[in-house]
Amino acid sequence: MTGDRKATQAMRILKYIAEHGSISQKEAMQMGIARLAARIHDIEGGGIRFLHEWESGKDADGNCYRYVRYRKAV
Repeated sequence: MTGDRKATQAMRILKYIAEHGSISQKEAMQMGIARLAARIHDIEGGGIRFLHEWESGKDADGNCYRYVRYRKAV
């Protein structure tokens, strides 16, 4: 992936967080961003910090799973 595409994805992630308060992998996938953790890492390398909060959910079969939700640190 080129740097321009990473930068574009990072900007879309930051915009989404600004509008919704946080983002999860599922929400990122709906935006066409498959590697959310990698983009968060890239953004953090630029000096913006995030809270990494574990949450739980259930899939369509009722199985429990955990995922990370990212929020900008204040």
